[in-house]
Amino acid sequence: MTLDQLKVLAAIVDTGSFRAAADKLNRAQSAVSYAIKTIEEEFDLLVFDRANYRPELTREGRTLYQRSKPLIEQADQLANLCRFMATGAELELRLALNFIAPISPLTKVLEVFSNKFPMTNLNLAVTNMREPLERLKSDEADIAISDIEEWDETLETCFWRRVTLVPVCSPSYSAAMLDAKDLSGFTQIVVSTTPNPEEGQSTGIVSGCKQWVVTTFAAKTELLTAGLGWGFLPSHHLDNHLNGNQLVQLKKLDPISRDFYICRKRGRPLGEASHFIWKQLCDSSEGRTDGGRAQC
Repeated sequence: MTLDQLKVLAAIVDTGSFRAAADKLNRAQSAVSYAIKTIEEEFDLLVFDRANYRPELTREGRTLYQRSKPLIEQADQLANLCRFMATGAELELRLALNFIAPISPLTKVLEVFSNKFPMTNLNLAVTNMREPLERLKSDEADIAISDIEEWDETLETCFWRRVTLVPVCSPSYSAAMLDAKDLSGFTQIVVSTTPNPEEGQSTGIVSGCKQWVVTTFAAKTELLTAGLGWGFLPSHHLDNHLNGNQLVQLKKLDPISRDFYICRKRGRPLGEASHFIWKQLCDSSEGRTDGGRAQC
């Protein structure tokens, strides 16, 4: 029994006759009849009852048809996969995103990507601080979105957007801080990948403050809204909390701006899917007005 014979069987059932199946498959009717006859002779069973005007599946034939449908679908999927791979598109795209960066602009790009490359799997790693660039340099990511502490000539970069980090705390905590001469008596909540925030490249560390270290912005936000300290949060995370008066902006400190870049390894060829994402991300850049360094 061959896959082709099973496809002939399916065509007969779907169209209702040997002649219609032959037309659908663009074959002679005799070839269609021969495919079914071969199955019947090989296994000594009757697939169709031909006593009536239209062929009807026997009990054995119906079982064979039902069991063959998943096999035919899988074979078609494999064929589509082979055709997809022949285009040069990757089976997986690996993105690494610094968790300070906003995801919302990225989702719009990924929606277009999903429609254009439906067979490419996406691995999106939202990671702490320096890890996106480390993943890129160790070939664990195809494209990274990150701020850059030190320029690396092995990377090709394109400015993406500027993110503002706003100093905030709960209203009750803010009231206690208003008359304070300095911040040494207050707890700064910071996000870091290491027990020592300075080693983990946490942003906005204020010397003299007691520090509570967490590893996610979700945990940091919970502690801030609970009135357990103050800290910097990306402005795109704050809309609901500020509007709901769960958090207020501290006037004692200025906001901090960080520039984020789309990065890839220079000289490493990108597949069709990766190149598409790279171009889409660069096209979605908010642009720069300060003459800062950027390549694209």
